[in-house]
Amino acid sequence: MKTIQFLLLAVFAISIISTARPAHAYSVTLTIQAVGGAEISITQGARTQTIVLPETGEAKLKVEPGTYTLKAQKIVPGFAGFQRVFLHWCINLCCRDINETNPITISLNQDLAILARYITIYTQEKPCNISVTTTDAEGKPLPGIAVTIDSQDATMRQQDRTSREGKVTFDTLTGTHHIDLPDVVEIDEETRYEFKAWSDGANTAARAITTLNDTELLARYDLCRRLILQTTGLGGEAWTVFGVNGRNVSANDANPASIWMPEGAEVKIFADPTTTPAAGVRYSFKTWSGLDHYVGDPSSNILTLSAGDVESVTANYKRQYQLAIISDLGNPRGSGWYDEGSNATIEVEPYINQGKEVRLAFECWAGDISSNLPTQTVTVARPLSIIANWKIQYEITILFKIANENRTIQPNLAILKSLVNPEKRVSLTNYSNIWLDAGGWALEEILYQRSHLNVEPSSFAINSPTQLTFTCPIYDVTFTVRDLWGLPAVGASILLKLSNGTVATTLTDAEGRARFLSIPGGPLVAQITELLQVQISTNLSETHGRPIEVVLTLSINSVTRIALIATAIITAVLLIVKRYPPKRIRFRLRKQRRPMQPEESQKEAKP
Repeated sequence: MKTIQFLLLAVFAISIISTARPAHAYSVTLTIQAVGGAEISITQGARTQTIVLPETGEAKLKVEPGTYTLKAQKIVPGFAGFQRVFLHWCINLCCRDINETNPITISLNQDLAILARYITIYTQEKPCNISVTTTDAEGKPLPGIAVTIDSQDATMRQQDRTSREGKVTFDTLTGTHHIDLPDVVEIDEETRYEFKAWSDGANTAARAITTLNDTELLARYDLCRRLILQTTGLGGEAWTVFGVNGRNVSANDANPASIWMPEGAEVKIFADPTTTPAAGVRYSFKTWSGLDHYVGDPSSNILTLSAGDVESVTANYKRQYQLAIISDLGNPRGSGWYDEGSNATIEVEPYINQGKEVRLAFECWAGDISSNLPTQTVTVARPLSIIANWKIQYEITILFKIANENRTIQPNLAILKSLVNPEKRVSLTNYSNIWLDAGGWALEEILYQRSHLNVEPSSFAINSPTQLTFTCPIYDVTFTVRDLWGLPAVGASILLKLSNGTVATTLTDAEGRARFLSIPGGPLVAQITELLQVQISTNLSETHGRPIEVVLTLSINSVTRIALIATAIITAVLLIVKRYPPKRIRFRLRKQRRPMQPEESQKEAKP
């Protein structure tokens, strides 16, 4: 029982600990540096903690991420006759990141080091001199340089200029003093002095110094020359950035940049190779100009020279536009940046095989241009976005049959019309291995033997490789020519005149038949000539090529037959007349007509 109670208490304690766990699962390190003995108070919300820095001048604290307020002790007692006064904070121990606010509020989300800087003040003042000497980099005195001390204290403020020897001296008291020198001393538009450093290593023209007795200070200046960086081709809206010995300056055509460099110093200028002020528009570096004696490559965007060699240099830019081809197919070529007004050639593969008898075909360019040529030259006068459109095609074969026979023909021309795009026509003279776009089509007309013919039905759909068969209004026409006796008229000449002006002729065979192959439908006139000429008219589109029977009223056969019959009759008559003269015939006839007497009958009956 006691064991169970112990386990329950352990679980309860663990739950309490887990619920009391801080919101932050990690901590950061706050490092504070200051003079030994300085008190620093740290406040977060309603909690305040005060620490006293050890003689090492550094304290490290593990704290939760959040916002803290640090307050430094303003005056820290020092050794006899001196005291240390808070000056400013240095964030991350960097003297360039200075904050004079006390207290200061900081936000912690990672490790941070902060320095509370103090200055030492001598509390027992006595008269002293502070001398400031100004020279150039070679040690040459610089006269006329304005020097101010204690500018923040109206009762102690003094100002004077350096003498011909470059020196000025101020009578003051021991303690801490602020000394101000000008960062820049202008000589003329092209030349000036720039503050470089104090001899004790301080690198700002304004500084504080604590004196216990007379003090000599030396400030050095560099003689600098101005270099103007100009541009052309950018206009007044686009800007470029020049990198000059690690510093960046911006310029455009309307706003040149000026840089000052120590005389004779090496100046390395880096011009942006391109600057893009808007989508699809950029300015590309072309050349430097204004370099009369430059021995380097003026087309390189990196320029190296000596300060003072030239007063100005110009970076020349050219405007370029982006041409973008949008297509995942056909290996598009021609995308890129082009000089304004230049010509660009864009192209794609016209066909992409997708398998047997199936392919993708380039259809057209769309977007900022319109063309159906896979290779196209365009003038780049603005940003261009061009889309390549594709369509699917199938390989087909077309057969043309005549109407009344199972025989194919080859039209002189066939015209197909797209039902998807009624403006599109395809003219064919070869009817095998034809590539057509997928979709609806119609056979608009065919041209055969100078006749324009329509085919019904003419509409068809292409959605796979296929073979199409059309029955054309073209017929084989048979003429059968007979005479009145029903006998064939052999060798009769038949001449056909078609509505398109075509003429065809042939002769009838031994059976009186004549056959014309593949005659276009429509009206025609047939002239049959044997002994006489007979002309008939018909319309093949109405008769559908049915055989045509022709009966001649007079033909060579019939005339010959009549002549033979007449000759036979005449010959028979002549033979009869020759055998039976006309008188004997008449006597015989009269004798046959008179009645016979009984005696005569008996005589005749006797032998």
